[in-house]
Amino acid sequence: MVRSARGKNQGNFCKYPLVSIVILNYNGREYVKRCLDSVSKLDYSNFEIIFVDNASTDGSLELVKKLFGDDPRFKIVRNNKNLGYAEGNNVGANMAKGKFVIFLNNDMEIDSGALKELVKVMEGDSKIGAAQGKIITLGTDKIDSTGGFIDYNGWSYIRGKGEIDRRQYNKVDEIFFASSPIVRKELFDLMGGFDPSFFLSSEETDLCWRIRLHGYKVVYVPTSLMYHVGKGTIKKQPSKIILFHALKNNIAMLVKNYGFVNIMRHVPKATFLVIGGTITSILRRNINGVIAHFKALAWNLLNLKYIWTKRVEVQSLIRKVSDKEIEKFILKKPLFIYSILK
Repeated sequence: MVRSARGKNQGNFCKYPLVSIVILNYNGREYVKRCLDSVSKLDYSNFEIIFVDNASTDGSLELVKKLFGDDPRFKIVRNNKNLGYAEGNNVGANMAKGKFVIFLNNDMEIDSGALKELVKVMEGDSKIGAAQGKIITLGTDKIDSTGGFIDYNGWSYIRGKGEIDRRQYNKVDEIFFASSPIVRKELFDLMGGFDPSFFLSSEETDLCWRIRLHGYKVVYVPTSLMYHVGKGTIKKQPSKIILFHALKNNIAMLVKNYGFVNIMRHVPKATFLVIGGTITSILRRNINGVIAHFKALAWNLLNLKYIWTKRVEVQSLIRKVSDKEIEKFILKKPLFIYSILK
């Protein structure tokens, strides 16, 4: 379901190739209208919108059907339960027909020219597998993200977050992972999409790591502007659930994507950090922290066969470049962020 303008463009090349815009929603009634209003007004002649609802209970799905259900560019699908960020977005991507697919949060608004800028950069270099724009915190002049990086333990650093935007990040450059990424659809399928076991946290990091392992670049495009409330949906989850997924996914991501030498070097350290967090939570009598840390360790042990199967797929079917190439984009100093996970 695409704008009729597509037919006009087909004869003279797709100056604007079809882009599938996947918007995942979970109880986002306060955000979805402004998000979808901005998307529907994009200065781009060839896109479809796939709105995926993760079994919301706040009336947001009904609101979207009422306001946008007659728009031929929209596909609306409701999941029978909350599948989380990864699998929820996979549902939308499986329906996508575009050359590119972009994943937007329900609490985002997008500048009218943002999609065109992303596609222009992607079309200009066939080795770019994924990209993101400049994301500004909605209603402020502060940066939300100009690209993500990780340290050797897998913990993430969002470049520019909280800084006043003075155009200090104003050139296209490579990043380790993209937030709200646009991805080549064929490549997304080849990567197996988002790991469905990553209910929330590290999904985009894990996907972009695999994209890099396959020999593609991930880039930041400053001329593509987006605006983000931040944690619009995730804040509806209990903190212990957020912590559990952050910890479990971090260990699983390292096991899947590192070469064997780096597994031996870095996975034990990441595991000991979680064990240390467990002990700290016990000493602080933080029962939710104890439960989240323990469950994260237990999940990885109980699901080791699944994780190792995924690792075999990554290392045998996806990997084309060495860890040495990947390490160019990994921070050399460890991030001292573990205090937020206690």
